[in-house]
Amino acid sequence: MTFSNASYYLMSILVNSYISTRGIVDKMWLVQKDDDSEVVDKYTTLRDLPEKLRIHEAQAAVGFVGSTSAAGNNGADATLTLSGLGLQQDDLVIVSYSISDADNVDFNMALVGATGWTESADLFSNDTYDANLGVYYKVMGSSPDSSVIVDGLGGVDTQTVAVAMAFRGVDIATPMDVTPTTVTGLNTMHPNPPSINHNNPSGVWTVIAGSNATKRGIRTFTFPTGYTTNAVQRSASDTSGGIVGLGYRTAPSDPEDPGVMTGSGTNSTSFAWAAVTMALRPA
Repeated sequence: MTFSNASYYLMSILVNSYISTRGIVDKMWLVQKDDDSEVVDKYTTLRDLPEKLRIHEAQAAVGFVGSTSAAGNNGADATLTLSGLGLQQDDLVIVSYSISDADNVDFNMALVGATGWTESADLFSNDTYDANLGVYYKVMGSSPDSSVIVDGLGGVDTQTVAVAMAFRGVDIATPMDVTPTTVTGLNTMHPNPPSINHNNPSGVWTVIAGSNATKRGIRTFTFPTGYTTNAVQRSASDTSGGIVGLGYRTAPSDPEDPGVMTGSGTNSTSFAWAAVTMALRPA
């Protein structure tokens, strides 16, 4: 059972008021202290219920842990170092990586030698410059991963960029509240992550992943309103260039339509993009 802040305070008021009015604990103690300690314990537990609910609420809230990024040119793999994030058991890590190319190749995006990861998306957007986007997640075990390698797939004129974000307090059995939504687009470098109709559990967070493919050059994203805090991105340049980014929102609408990730520099109808929206279910 989970409670929002409003639910917790209402429950506290109701329980404390009932106990105060009835004098439950004091009266039961006087009547039962010599005959039945179990009854006294039960009423003491009732008195302590609001505090227990408050502790449960604090433990259940989703929280941001940290982020990291990596890149590789000429088709090289990129290694995301997770050891510096202070990961704990049951933390959720989301990885997003992109390959930008100009050869009309739909790459089979993958992680190298990784176990326990779930693929949320493998997207391809084919314009003059092509965007490939892969998104993965994993709930960490008792020995959290120290790194994860994304597959650059060996394209000598491609660039590989990767980012990762870690979260705590996510439901470890069902970290994704609903199936992530995906979309691809042409003729622009500005990803527009799709709307997501989550179940609106108390404390739900949304996460967006987006990438683009452009001409060579280092560029940046401006994230949409609500997604700027701790947003992470990485850009690299080869024959083509591109950016990949992750951002989160702590109080999304229902449904949530995140808005556009605006790329820097001069836009072109030759560019492409891909994007994913996820909803994190709190523990």
